[in-house]
Formats: sequence, structure tokens, C-alpha cells
Amino acid sequence: MEIMKTTGELHYLPPRYMNVSIAAQQIIEALGVNGGSTKSKGRRISASKGSIQPGTMAVGIARVGSDSMKIFVGTLEEFARGQYDIGPPMHALVVPASKLHSVEEEALSQFHNIGKDSHSLKR
Repeated sequence: MEIMKTTGELHYLPPRYMNVSIAAQQIIEALGVNGGSTKSKGRRISASKGSIQPGTMAVGIARVGSDSMKIFVGTLEEFARGQYDIGPPMHALVVPASKLHSVEEEALSQFHNIGKDSHSLKR
């Protein structure tokens, strides 16, 4: 919602959807890529061991349950650069735990091979 300064009336903007690229960019920005720390309200926040970093694995999912569903696995940095074309909304960006269960690793391996290009699931 945006307030019109001249009239004081409310003006509603058309709906917009955040895509995985913007979400990843905002996460990286919040991390303060300047060595893993940033300032928040005057205090310094440090990234601890095992915390989210630009190289952290993420899962981008689009249009879950539809015929055009896509799933990509890559790093936050790859998603932030827009490396994956996941198509129109609705999108979700999932950052899994750093230590996965073997069943989770097996499921994600269908969409990602370390050291190779990431893969997409098209339903």
C-alpha cells in the first residue's frame, strides 16, 4: 500500500510475487557479505560456524503440484545470480539444514550433482 502524498489517499499497487532470485539476494544482503558480519541497530552480528553463507545449499521450487512444477538445487549465490530459469510464480526458496538425513540427501541428489550443473524436475 502506498500513500499518495498530495491527496493523502491510499493507493494500492498491483500484486507482485517475489521470485527465488530476489529472495536469495535479500538473504545474502542480510548476511552482510563483508566477511560474514553486518551491523544491525549499532551492534555487530557475526556469522557463526555452520550458519547460512552465500555458498549454502538451497532448493528453489516453482508451482508445486501443477503440471509445470520445477525444482532446482543450487547455492544461494547461484539463485541470487539468476542462474536457474524456474519460470513464472509461485516460487518457494528452501534452505535445508546443513546436516541432512540420508533419505533427504537421496531425494535432493535427483536434482543436484555436486560439481556438475544442477537439474530440474519437470512434472
